[in-house]
Amino acid sequence: SYDALVTDVVMPRIHGTALVSRLRSHAQLGQMPAVLLASGGPQDDPFTRTAAKLDAGSLVRAIRTAVGEAS
Repeated sequence: SYDALVTDVVMPRIHGTALVSRLRSHAQLGQMPAVLLASGGPQDDPFTRTAAKLDAGSLVRAIRTAVGEAS
């Protein structure tokens, strides 16, 4: 059992948003929270701008929020 999916947005075989879309259609995994990260890319990409400001503490808080845990 998994609490959340943490994945990159840009991957070689599938885009992170497509992965989450597939996850949503899965009967057992459809309600799993997902956190998408962007490690690089165009500066006009909203995913990239958000990830650039994300430090380790912020990532942990985002995951805890996604899975419904108190910080």
